[in-house]
Amino acid sequence: MKVLLLCFFLVCSCGRNPTSHKNVGEFTNQETHGDYEAELIALNHQKIHRKGFFRLHGRVKFSVKGDEFKVNVNSFHLPFGYHYQSLYVGSNCPTEKDDLNHDGFIDDQEGSYIWGKQLLPFDRNINNQIQGKDFRKLADNHGHYRYFQTGGLSRILAALHSIKTIKYDHNAVLAAHEDLNLAGRVLVIHGVDQKYIIPKTVKSNNKFHGSTTLPIACAVVKRKKSI
Repeated sequence: MKVLLLCFFLVCSCGRNPTSHKNVGEFTNQETHGDYEAELIALNHQKIHRKGFFRLHGRVKFSVKGDEFKVNVNSFHLPFGYHYQSLYVGSNCPTEKDDLNHDGFIDDQEGSYIWGKQLLPFDRNINNQIQGKDFRKLADNHGHYRYFQTGGLSRILAALHSIKTIKYDHNAVLAAHEDLNLAGRVLVIHGVDQKYIIPKTVKSNNKFHGSTTLPIACAVVKRKKSI
């Protein structure tokens, strides 16, 4: 009996590390179709959100029905400037403790350690990672920002399952049998005008200026509960 118990313990524990944790972007496949939502929280608001304005707030909605994929970003009190948004493979938003160089900002590089690689940029063409890139949109004079786009789920998945879509180190693809797995992913809104005083220590993951990629809002996607 003791021998059997010892064998069972060795089989169950072999290869496990009690201090290990899931890699950024590691998901168990979930049903894709349905409705999703996410509540935006402000990032770097103490530095760049306009004084006298309420703190940034807003909501992101996703709808996946049949082959139709819709995303709707509706946010208020964004700082002045052009903005863009992307879906990332991670499952958490950064906090102040993630300001690794202690310059008072969570920049694009620091944030990427938390939200991981870019899975799907929400730009002019959401059917793949490359076409429609470098899309940015200006919030209105009151800081209201709205983005809406529709794509095809089959085209999105086909692109994300293809290694050819990787053009930059910060882009990710899905494993062969991996679904989109929206619930738990992170959406981040980036960008402020260069009139804001941004220190040189604020870094970007690409060729753009630190202000262009500065994270200003983040949201963790959740599946909407049916009533």
